[in-house]
Amino acid sequence: MKKKTVGMVLAGVLSLGIVAGVPTFAEELNQDQNVSQEESFRGEHHDFHGKGFQHGFKHPHYFMKGKMINSLLNGIETYDLETEGKTLKEVWKDYREARLLDEANKLGIDTDGKTKKEIAKEVRETKLLQEAEKYGIDTDGKSFKEIRKEVREAKLYEKADEYGIDTEGKTLREIAKEVREAFIIEKAEQLGIDTEGKDIHELHRLIHEQQLINKAEELGIDTEGKEIDEIKQEVIDAFKAELEELGIILPEGTDFKENMDVEAKL
Repeated sequence: MKKKTVGMVLAGVLSLGIVAGVPTFAEELNQDQNVSQEESFRGEHHDFHGKGFQHGFKHPHYFMKGKMINSLLNGIETYDLETEGKTLKEVWKDYREARLLDEANKLGIDTDGKTKKEIAKEVRETKLLQEAEKYGIDTDGKSFKEIRKEVREAKLYEKADEYGIDTEGKTLREIAKEVREAFIIEKAEQLGIDTEGKDIHELHRLIHEQQLINKAEELGIDTEGKEIDEIKQEVIDAFKAELEELGIILPEGTDFKENMDVEAKL
């Protein structure tokens, strides 16, 4: 029987990578033009069949990233998945398939007789077209690559407008840089971090550290007088305990700490 303890410990802790979601529009807008549609449109649904998760199947450590585990644990509860005695790889596969079919159903996509890959492609394309419609983008006669680029640009300008950033005469890369910086400063201020005299990289580090400390304290972990690495290890131990409580078999040698870096890449 599946142990339903999801959320008691990990649901909050494993979302520590919030700043990893800092908009990276410039990088997205300048992707290698030779990347296929199947591989390049990963965004929100890259877990359906993007390269990242297939890479994860070959390298178990990939599963240990906080945001992925958080998504997995929420999915276990949402889809009432059986976890007892299953490996992490097996549980993740069950979750991906359940989420894919659920998403397809919500979008009105007929899945009968279709492979998972075919369903995933339809889900991505349908979501992309919906976003294009939201931003008033004309899709007639355009490839999905072209539509995707226009959607990303529209999102970038929308975020710039939210932050009051003047985009006149600026390149997309310049606008993206300002949006990312505004996001980081906003997040730092929300966490009570003094931003005066600190550069973006330092703020990024301080945000992750403060998030880690806050979550550790929520778990009842005493952080007083401890180095950030020590706090991180105690949080990681909580990760392991929760996964094991669910009856999930962890790969031998799995190094949680290796994939829970406080200083995530911008």
